[in-house]
Amino acid sequence: MYCTRTIFIFLSCVLLAPNLIHGTRLPGCSSDRLAVDETLNTEVTCDQFDAQNTVTWFLKAQSPQSDVLLGSCSPQGPCNQASRYTLSRSSTQSTVTITPSSDLRFIASYRIQCDASGTTTSCALDVFYPATVPSQNCQVRARSGSWTIDGSCNITKTFSSSNTYQCQVFRGTSQSSQTTPMTTFSYTSYPHSNATYRTGSCSFSSDFTGLLSSNTKRDDFYFRIDVYPGPTRRVNGPVTLEKPVPPTISCPDIVAENTTFTCTCSTTNLGQPAGRLVWSRVSGGTIIEGDYDVTTLTLPSQTLTRHDQGVKKFRCDVRWAEGTYMAVYTGNIGSQAMTADQNSAQPSSYLGVAIGLAVVLVVMVIAAIAFVIWLWRRQWLLPCTDHQLFRSAESKSSSATSNPNVSLGLQPAVFQDTEGVDARGPYDSLQMSDVGMRSIYSQIDRTQETHGTELASGTVYENNFQ
Repeated sequence: MYCTRTIFIFLSCVLLAPNLIHGTRLPGCSSDRLAVDETLNTEVTCDQFDAQNTVTWFLKAQSPQSDVLLGSCSPQGPCNQASRYTLSRSSTQSTVTITPSSDLRFIASYRIQCDASGTTTSCALDVFYPATVPSQNCQVRARSGSWTIDGSCNITKTFSSSNTYQCQVFRGTSQSSQTTPMTTFSYTSYPHSNATYRTGSCSFSSDFTGLLSSNTKRDDFYFRIDVYPGPTRRVNGPVTLEKPVPPTISCPDIVAENTTFTCTCSTTNLGQPAGRLVWSRVSGGTIIEGDYDVTTLTLPSQTLTRHDQGVKKFRCDVRWAEGTYMAVYTGNIGSQAMTADQNSAQPSSYLGVAIGLAVVLVVMVIAAIAFVIWLWRRQWLLPCTDHQLFRSAESKSSSATSNPNVSLGLQPAVFQDTEGVDARGPYDSLQMSDVGMRSIYSQIDRTQETHGTELASGTVYENNFQ
């Protein structure tokens, strides 16, 4: 029983094996379409048939046309073939070569068929002229405003018997050799100057928002465009995407009530493609927008009232694909108004004012002290001892006038002879140089003359009034 079952399984495998292994196919046929380039030799291969079978090639006609025999290949002998086709064969594979000719396009209305002892496979034929796309005819760039990557290719000459006109776009970066399919689309073809050909243009637009990761500020992208029929491949790039630098604003720290003020907003880099600067109110409403190549934008004149104190706020944005980069200014009346991007370590204006007042006060004190010293040195401010001496001299002068016998207590007046230069008089005895006291000295001189003080040239006298 066991042996009978084993023999049955073995015989079944032997009998069914040819059907499992063999069966003709056309490896070049994709989606029931086999492309034939009318400018090149095209080889069509049929395989997976039994080595003992004869292979026959046909152009299978669509009714009411008749089939066209291309030739056949037996296992033992050479292949029989038509004049414009070349056939060849190995044990389990046969190939037909289609050569270019002026009337080749007629085969587009047929299906090519491989027949090996009743096992048949066929495929539709698409005769094409590969798209001619000069390199300069393909361009890709990033666009401001729409924040898209736009590309286009102009096809100067092409043809497809199946009207298959397509573009496939792939994206890659400078960091990787891998490409990512972006889009596949059909384009419209137009009659060529030679009516047997066509022209066309394929263009695409893709939103690039999100291509830069959160921690990536800049990257270069490359784009491959495959134009069909063909394909004809074109690579464009790099296309640079770069995030902008956040803006800084310059505004007055203090705004007087009911007066106008203005601010400026600037950035060192608007990004690639360029963003734009925009002034608006934080509460809503755009005030002014700059162009995409303007890196400095002035806020039109604004007026603040007391009701706007700490409430009215203005913002400057760099608007770009990845979002908004902004700085905020709060309008304050009579107080410090700090911008959002000002350095928190920067001293406030209150501290600056206090330091300034302290410096002015110190300078004024030093100046006052210096002025007093200067007056003292000029003896415009007299010490107390000089004041008492003045009072004593004035008292003695009064006594001498009423009583000639009272001595003035003066030191001897010493005079040089007529050839001398200097003489020491009563002014030097009092050691006073202030011109305001000269009236007292003059009174003393007159008193000496009244009591008969006689001075001879070169002689020293001492007045002693008893």
